Amino acid sequence: MAGGASAVKKEAAAAASSVAKEADEPWLNANPTEHYKHYGKNLRVKNWAMAGGLLCFVAGVYAYTIHAVGSSDELQKAVEEYERNQKELQRQQSGGQVPKPA
Repeated sequence: MAGGASAVKKEAAAAASSVAKEADEPWLNANPTEHYKHYGKNLRVKNWAMAGGLLCFVAGVYAYTIHAVGSSDELQKAVEEYERNQKELQRQQSGGQVPKPA
């Protein structure tokens, strides 16, 4: 009987250490839903924080690019210079008077 009792004690100790190990290290559990239950809220917060940071970065790059392209008035300046040159040319050809637009 003494040998049987020690075998039962060994099995109980092994089961207890297995339960303790799972409690200390739930990521070792093969069931992914258990892992998600244990770390789900923390992971969701981190994922949302990462998504927010990336979204802000992309929005910043987009806004900077749009501003940089939009603030370049080279085309507008070229059009105004062309129109000035055309008016000057018309003035020279007409003897100093600029015809009124229709």
